[in-house]
Amino acid sequence: MRKLLLPSLLFLLTSPCLASFGTPTISSGICASAAKCAITVKSTGAGHLLVGIGTAKTSGIIITGMSGGSTGSFNSGPTAWYHPAGGGGQTTAQCAGSDSIAGSADCVYVLVSTSGSTTVNFTFSGTTGGATCYVIEVPYTAGPIQAELPMGVDRPASTSISGATLWLGGANDFVLQAIRAAHSVTAVGGGYTISGSGPAIAYLSNTTNGTAPAWTQSARGTAAVFAIAFAEYIPVTGGLSPQWIIYNRAGYSDANQQCAVPADVSVVSSGFLNITSRQQAHMCASIDLATTSYSYTAGMIATRSFNFLYGTIEFRAKFSGGNATGSWPIVLMYDAVCQESDPTGTDNNCDGQEVDIAEFLNSRFTTVNEQIHVSGGKHNDQCLPAVTDASQHYHTYDLVWSAGSLVFSIDGTTTCTIRQAYVPNAPMYLKIDQFVGGTTGGRISYASLPWTLSIDYIKVIQNGAVVFEDDFTPGAPKPR
Repeated sequence: MRKLLLPSLLFLLTSPCLASFGTPTISSGICASAAKCAITVKSTGAGHLLVGIGTAKTSGIIITGMSGGSTGSFNSGPTAWYHPAGGGGQTTAQCAGSDSIAGSADCVYVLVSTSGSTTVNFTFSGTTGGATCYVIEVPYTAGPIQAELPMGVDRPASTSISGATLWLGGANDFVLQAIRAAHSVTAVGGGYTISGSGPAIAYLSNTTNGTAPAWTQSARGTAAVFAIAFAEYIPVTGGLSPQWIIYNRAGYSDANQQCAVPADVSVVSSGFLNITSRQQAHMCASIDLATTSYSYTAGMIATRSFNFLYGTIEFRAKFSGGNATGSWPIVLMYDAVCQESDPTGTDNNCDGQEVDIAEFLNSRFTTVNEQIHVSGGKHNDQCLPAVTDASQHYHTYDLVWSAGSLVFSIDGTTTCTIRQAYVPNAPMYLKIDQFVGGTTGGRISYASLPWTLSIDYIKVIQNGAVVFEDDFTPGAPKPR
C-alpha cells in the first residue's frame, strides 16, 4: 500500500513548459596568436543563454576557461561557463572539431547568464595561431533549459561541407552550427541564419530539425565543424518534474556499457517512476569517454538543484533486472560540489563524497550494498544485508544521516550502522542510476532485457519536516 503524502508538501508534477527562444545577439572578435582572447560584447542580460565559440588556426585547440556574463568557477553550475564534457582533452570534448589544415573550433555555454558584462574572456589549451571568437546571447521564456548532446567532427576536402547532425529531444530547440574552414564560407543551407565567413556560425531558433546543413566554401578544402542545441526541459512519458535532471550522456569509466537517454525515463499513470534499460544502439559521450556507439541505453536522473546536509532519506522501490542478468542499479547521495547543471554531466571530473543507500552489485538482488566512498576512496565502509529478491519485491529503504553517523534500514529494520569521523559531512544531492554490465554489473544476459527499476516515492526529512518529496504522480496530486 502506498504511503499517504500531504499534498501541501508535494513538489507538483506539472507538464513541462515549452521554452521559446528569442532573437540572438551575436558579438565577435579577432585575436592574435596567444592562449587567451578577450572580446567586447553588448552588455549581457540576466537569465539568458550565452554560447561562446572559440576557433583557432591551430588544430587540436579546446577552450579551458571563460569569464564574463557568469558567476561561479568554470564547469560549476548553471550560472557558470560550462564546457561540454568539460575537463577532458580533444578526444572527449564533445563539441570540439579539429582539422590539421583548417584549424579547430570548440564551444562553451552558460544556461543562466548574469547581467552587466561587456567583455568575455576565452582561455585556450594552447597557442591559437590566431583566434576568432563569438558570443551568442539568446533570451528565452519558460525555462529551465538544457543542452542536448553536441557533436564535433573533421570533414574531408570539398566545396560543400556537411555540418553536424544532432539528435533533438525538445520541441523548440535553439541550434547552433559552426565551421572553421580552409577557405572563405559563402553560404549555409537548411534555413539557417549565417554570421561570419571564415570561420562562420549559423543558427535556427525554435526548431525540431537536427539535420546537418550544407556549408559552402569558396574553394575545395577541409573543415572542422560542430553543432550544439538547447531545449526546454526534455519531456518524458508522463511528464517527470523539472526538479530532476535527466541525463543524456555515456555511463562512467567503470560503467560504460550504455548511454543514459531521456527516453528511458518515464512516469506512469499509477504514480511510479520507471527507469528502463534496453538493448539498442545509441551514440553518446561523457567527460572521460569519447563519442562512441554503445549497444545499450538506460535511464539516469539526479536532483537538479536540491541538496542537503543531514536528514532522513526514504524511498520505496522495486529494482531492475534480476539475479545474474548484468543489471547494476543504485540509489545514492553524492557530493553537491559535483552537482550537475546539465545532462551531459560533469561529476566524472570530481572526486567527491558518496553514500550508496541501496546498490546491487554483480546482479545479486538478495544482497543490498550499503556503503560510503570518502577521502579519495580511502574509506569504503559497507554492510551487505540480506533481503527478499529486490528485483521482484518492493521494499522501503531508509537512511538517517547525521554528523559522524549513518543508520540504514530496510522495511523498518536497521540493517547497517556506520559511525566514523569520516562519514560524509558536506551537502549532498540524490542520484538514481541504472547501469548495464560494467565492472560490478556482471555478465549481461541479453534475453533478460529490457529491465525496469520502479520507484513509488522518495523524500527527505530534516528536523521533522519534509524538505523534498516526490510521489511521481503525473499532473496534479491525486486525492488521498
